[in-house]
Order: sequence, then C-alpha cells, then structure tokens
Amino acid sequence: MIQQPTIRSRDRPVLWVLLFLLAVVLLANRRTPSAEASRWLSTTWSNYRSAGIVDLTATPAGTRTHPVKVLHEQAVREFEALNARRSKTLEDAASEYRRRWSRHPPPGFEDWFAFAKQQNSTIIDEFDTISEAIQPLWNLTPKRIRTMVAEAASGPDVWTLEFKDGVVVTPKDNWMGLEMGAFLGNLTTKIPDLMILNNPMDEPRVLVSSDQGPDQVQWLDGSMKPSWKAISAPCNGRAKHLKSKPTSSKPHGMSFVTDRDAARDVCQNPYFEDNHGFFMSPTTFVTTDSPVPILSQAAPSTFSDIVYPSTWYWDDRSKDSTDFDYDWDNKTNKLYWAGGTTGGWNPPLHRNQRKWHSQRHRFIDMTQQLTPGQSYSYLGQNAAGDWLRYDIRDFQSELYDTRFTGTAQCDDPVCAEMEEYYHINGKVDERHAYSFRLIIDMDGNSFSGRYHRFLASKSCVLKQTVFREWHDERLVPWLHYVPISTSMDELPEVVRYLATTEEGQEIAKVIAEKGREAHKTSLRRVDAVIYMYRLFLEYARVSSEGRDGGMVSAGGT
Repeated sequence: MIQQPTIRSRDRPVLWVLLFLLAVVLLANRRTPSAEASRWLSTTWSNYRSAGIVDLTATPAGTRTHPVKVLHEQAVREFEALNARRSKTLEDAASEYRRRWSRHPPPGFEDWFAFAKQQNSTIIDEFDTISEAIQPLWNLTPKRIRTMVAEAASGPDVWTLEFKDGVVVTPKDNWMGLEMGAFLGNLTTKIPDLMILNNPMDEPRVLVSSDQGPDQVQWLDGSMKPSWKAISAPCNGRAKHLKSKPTSSKPHGMSFVTDRDAARDVCQNPYFEDNHGFFMSPTTFVTTDSPVPILSQAAPSTFSDIVYPSTWYWDDRSKDSTDFDYDWDNKTNKLYWAGGTTGGWNPPLHRNQRKWHSQRHRFIDMTQQLTPGQSYSYLGQNAAGDWLRYDIRDFQSELYDTRFTGTAQCDDPVCAEMEEYYHINGKVDERHAYSFRLIIDMDGNSFSGRYHRFLASKSCVLKQTVFREWHDERLVPWLHYVPISTSMDELPEVVRYLATTEEGQEIAKVIAEKGREAHKTSLRRVDAVIYMYRLFLEYARVSSEGRDGGMVSAGGT
C-alpha cells in the first residue's frame, strides 16, 4: 500500500528528512514542480482554475489543508449562502427573476410560486437550466417556433406533446408524454396551450451552430460514427475560449473539479474527443441543426435540447435503496462500480490500438491495472506540510471493487474480444453496491438512471458526467457528491484520501449524509412536477403571440 509521504516531526534528523525527500523524488520518476507550480507561490490554489478544474503539481507554500477538504468546506458555505438568499415571498421571487432575465416572470407564475411553496420546494430562484434552454427561442418569432415543431414532428423517433384546454394530447406510444401528464395531474389545467416535442432516445438531438438554423428542419444520422466535429461545431463562435488539445490523455496532471459547468463544457475541454464514448462514436446520433424545441432527458453543453426530469428516476424499476442499504460503519471501505460496456459504439480495435478508450473502459483499465507501466498521481506532504504531487505505479487496487458485467453495443467478434480481455463473468446483484462506502456513477449512453438511487443510499457518491440534467442546481458538488473529471486523473488520490485517512473518511460520511438528505428534500417526485410546471409556463409564453407580457402584479413593473 502507498504510504502518504508526510514528515510531521520537526526534531527528526536533517539527514533522514533529506533521504525521505530523495525517495519521494525517485518515486515520482524524478519529476520536479513545474514553472506553473512556482507561480502558485503568489496565489491560492483554489483560485487557480482551468476549464473548471484546479491543476495541482504543488499547492502554494503554507497550504496545509488537503484540496478535497478545502473544496468540501467551500461547498458547505456555498450551500448555506444558497439557502440564505432563497426568495421567501412572491414579490422577492418576481424581483429576482427580473434581475436575472431582464423580463417579467411568465403568466401563471403566481400559481406556480404558491404550489412550490406549498410543496416545500428547496429551490425557488435557481431554475436557470430552464431559462438558458428557452433563451435562444426568443431570437425566433412564435410563428417560426410553431412551424419548426410541425416540421420536426415527422422526423425519426420524435413525438409531439400538446397541452390543449388543460388536457394532455399525445400519441399513445409517447409513453414519456403520458407519464409527464400523469406527473402533473390536475396542474395541466394551469398550463397554457402549447405544443412541443419529446425525444424518446437517451441521446440528445439538437446541435445548433447559428441562431436561426436552416430554413427547413433536417435530420442527420451520424450513429456509430465519429461525432466530435458535429458536437463541437457550436463552439466555432466561442473560439477564443477553446484550449489547445493536449498531447496526452492526462491533460490535467492532478485535477480537481472546482467549477462543475466549466469542467464539462465541450468548448473548454477538447480532450473529451478521445476520452468519452458519446464524443467518439455514439450508438445513436440523429440530430438537427435547427433550433427545434425538443424535450430531452440530458444533454452536453453544446446541445440546445430543453432538459426535463427523466421520469425513469421515479419508475418502479428505479426504486431507492432504503430496503437493502447498510449503515456506514457496516459498509466495506472501498470504491465500487459494476456495469456494462455501454457509453458508445465499441468498434474493432485498429492495429495500433491496445484497448478501447471510452469513459467506462478507461475506468476499468485504471482500477484493474490493465495497462502495464502506467503511473498514477497522488498528493503527499513535505517537511513543511505543503502538498506535492508525486507519480507512482502502485495503484492501491485493494481500495477498489470494479468490473464489467456484460458487453453491449458491439459486433459479436468485438463483444467476444472484450469478454476475454476484461474477464467478464456476468451480472451481479445491483444491491451489492450498497455494501460499499464509496460508489461511483458514470455516464453510459447518456445520463445514468442509477444516480438518484445511489444518492438515496448511505454511501458517498462519486460522479463522472458530461451531461447536464434538471437536478444540477439542486446538488452542490463536494457537499452532496464528489465530482470526478472526465480525465479521472484525480481519482486515485480522491479515493486514497476518502478511504484511508481519518479526515477523508469523516468528509466522505458527511457527503453521504448530505446526498441522502438532498434526495429526500430536493429530488422528490413533486420536485420534478414543480420543475415541469415552470418549464411549460416558460415555453408556453415564448411560443405564443403577445409574449412580451408577463406577471407584473407582484414586485412592481
């Protein structure tokens, strides 16, 4: 097992100190702090960020606190501030809405607010995910919006969802629309007439590279093909924000997510192209370049789909873990993951390829040490107590229980090759996950339907994702869960700290408790209803004539 290279006693002989530091240098393959690390002497590590990720070669002199603890304490303060500034009255909520969006709240906002308050919603103001998705539609006329819906409705795997005189009207096979209507119940009578589209696929559908898009809605099928060019096309107008593509698969060295949105921003992280199955070769990829209003369950940053709560999270097949969970002290102190090879199409390996490289494959390669000679990054304290990065080939595999349970999205010869390479022996009982203190949840083809169940457990959840979802503003990274970058370079150190140090175990237990609390208070079925209710009020306004009006009775004009 790797020992944390810490020197705590000041009266230890200088010679032993020097020998110990020399050993650290040798273990790190003679790496020395970069010039970048030297610049840290005049700043604080928490303010040094790149694409939402703090990149650590060394912390500034005088920094004695582990980065995970710093980020956790910062998250606690952020959550306290969020609760303190939440609007308490209709007037406050309307005023805050106008401050954020420079327009009045939509018609029906009074009733929405009353319902949200009645249901003890923990969120009143933070619905920016909705507003940001609706905002581009303000560049189109209501007539153009309605025309696009009609044109796109004949496309592949698209369903219409209509609210007409307080009743949901949708094709019988649109199980998503029918479930949304069932969620809303009597609230459908409070939603103005509208028509929008449902996307039944896991993958999102709308990639817009200009405000207006083409004159006619067209659908392009790029399934099982390289997708990065199309997915990154909307970044062209943001070229000044793009980073140069790194030459290795470890773009951050030692990375910790400090800004969730920036860390998963396609335009700021071009290394995604080679590290995530959805950006490499999605199994299903049927998209349009028109700004069509379509409801999808999840989407990366460059997509213009309107994200809504996936009803899968409340399906009977997705019931929470309360019936078979374990108390923290009775859980195994390891990180657990088990799942299939989903996440993208798995093609045959080219002659020069040694392995598959999407997010799940890289994770298994790392945690099972399937790449000979691979080095892993950790942090250790020097004699002064400063945290330094060092690299070593020992992975601490005893802290992990991970496996593939089956193959998918591959031709038979490739599936057979993966079964042999990864020693796949079949499925395991999903309830086994709850016997571990640390559980990681990763993207598959799109969002992971297990996420809410994991949060409901008494385990600490680590989360890797590039997809935006409806619940993002309700969950604070490092308080309700531990965010893991798509590179996963920081994973060995995060797990070492959370599993083997007293301080880390205390933080992991708190995060487990806070995540469970958030599931009980902010991820309820009624919270999804509150979200849908507000979403449809916003969309009904932007797609209707006379949309420049709104609620003006509360909080002035």
